[in-house]
Formats: sequence, structure tokens, C-alpha cells
Amino acid sequence: MLGCVLGFGGYHDEALDRLQQAMRASPHDPLTWLWTMWTGEIQLFSNKFEASLKTYNQLARLRPEWTHAQLLIASSLALLGCLNEARETMERIDQRLLDPRYRQRPPWRRPLDRALIIKGLQLAAGAAGEEQ
Repeated sequence: MLGCVLGFGGYHDEALDRLQQAMRASPHDPLTWLWTMWTGEIQLFSNKFEASLKTYNQLARLRPEWTHAQLLIASSLALLGCLNEARETMERIDQRLLDPRYRQRPPWRRPLDRALIIKGLQLAAGAAGEEQ
């Protein structure tokens, strides 16, 4: 949890170190999927879009039923400039996840970090007809 607190406070590098340390110390933790999600978000907030995409794809394999991962994948792809892939990912997402009420900012997320996720989703959603 220290990694999460540090990451949401803007201390991204230290947060990633703590999360990786925790996952190495407990590789069979039933909450590994959650620590993986937070790792991906903090990588995204750090503008490490390739790393976040890799982490979110790992999350999608760990928890295929958790479709929120697809939103994070689409955002990462768009921020990487892979607009066609981002659009294709958005097309596969349950449209209820795109409801603005669903995407309200959690109280622990900094507005700057939320804005980055939203920017990626807007790029992905607006990518229709654009080339990579």
C-alpha cells in the first residue's frame, strides 16, 4: 500500500520501486492483479507509456473479466500514438464504462493524473478514421 500512497502523491519512481519490491516478496499474493493495476497507473502517470501498456496487458491476462483494464490499454496506446490500435480497443469496450458518471475522479487520484488518462481516452475515441 505504501507504493500506492506514494504513487498517488506524485512520488512515482519511489512508488514503482515499492510496488515491485512487494510483488517480488510475495509473488503468489492473491492481490497481485491489484498491485499490477496500480503499477500500470503509476507508470502511465510517469509518462512511461510503453511500460504501462505492457503492465496493463499483463493485468488483462491476470483478470480478463475486469474490463476496466481495456480502458487503460486504450489510453496508453493513444498516448503512445498508436491511434488505430487504441480505437480498436475502444470499440471492444463495454460502452457503460464510457459513461462520465463512471469515470468520476477517485478522491485519491490527483487531477493532473486523471487528466492524463482522460486525454488518452479522448485521443483513442477521436481516432476514428485517422492513421497511426
